Amino acid sequence: MQRTRWLLTVFLLSVLLSTSAFAATFGLVVTPIKDDVWRNESASYTITLSNFEEIDADFQVYTVDPGWAVKTEPLDLRVEKGTQRSFTLYLRPTSAAGYGAQGVALNFKELN
Repeated sequence: MQRTRWLLTVFLLSVLLSTSAFAATFGLVVTPIKDDVWRNESASYTITLSNFEEIDADFQVYTVDPGWAVKTEPLDLRVEKGTQRSFTLYLRPTSAAGYGAQGVALNFKELN
């Protein structure tokens, strides 16, 4: 009984400590500019990245969906520490994209 209580206490403490150790390192706001497109057009969005880190951060945006190509303007996505920066994201359907409404999963990755 004593051992079980001790193991349960250790387990709960480890869960609490592991959840408190993780904090968001960046924030993201997406504002549509043009999100209704045909096959030969690009959707565009304003992306605002906030860097909560104590160092400058470089970011990468990509999708693993072969039906869409991703481009950013500017290409360099560096955000200085404690600041935010906006850029334009373009999504263009490729020949592999289907017709109709679609959702595209985008990944934002901090490279530091």
